[in-house]
Amino acid sequence: MQPAVRPAKRRQGATRRQGPIAPASSRFDRWLDRLVSIAVVTATVVGGMAVLVTLFFD
Repeated sequence: MQPAVRPAKRRQGATRRQGPIAPASSRFDRWLDRLVSIAVVTATVVGGMAVLVTLFFD
């Protein structure tokens, strides 16, 4: 008969590693991420407004 409780396994998964210092291009990456986020939010708002206008005024 096997025990009711499994023995504890050694944890496997992603490990946190000390990464190298971010290069100077990381400023551009952050700026680009912010620009893409603004574009996505704008597209979502415009799309939502288009759906509402179509539903209520058509």
